[in-house]
Amino acid sequence: MTARAELERLARQARDELAAAGLPLSHEGLAPDLQCGVTVRVTMWEPDDGVVHADWRPSPRLSRVAVDALRHKHLDHPALHRQGAVSQAMADAVITILTAVGFTARHTTNDYLPYGVDVLAAPEGPPAWAVHDDELTMPGWSG
Repeated sequence: MTARAELERLARQARDELAAAGLPLSHEGLAPDLQCGVTVRVTMWEPDDGVVHADWRPSPRLSRVAVDALRHKHLDHPALHRQGAVSQAMADAVITILTAVGFTARHTTNDYLPYGVDVLAAPEGPPAWAVHDDELTMPGWSG
């Protein structure tokens, strides 16, 4: 399996666990006005070197107001503080959720993604929410 394929698999596993926990997932293909929730994506630095990165996208409205505040240099605007607080809280939540089920995850060291999470490894074995064989059989039926 290629490095990218392994990272895509790790990203899918992390997305599945975050969705199982009830977090809304945001997909980069959505229109910007619809993007909110957690994103999990693969970033490749070199053909054989990359990272799985997760981050929280607050509501488009909060994001827009925060960007406007920055654009006008209103650095004390409440939307900037709120967006930072929400993003930090959700990064902590993503790490807590993923590590609780056996992933290795940490706050990113990438200065360009201040509230990001690096997902480094997944647990072995199937997730707790996976369908089990006994769910697929009906009592009294043989086959």
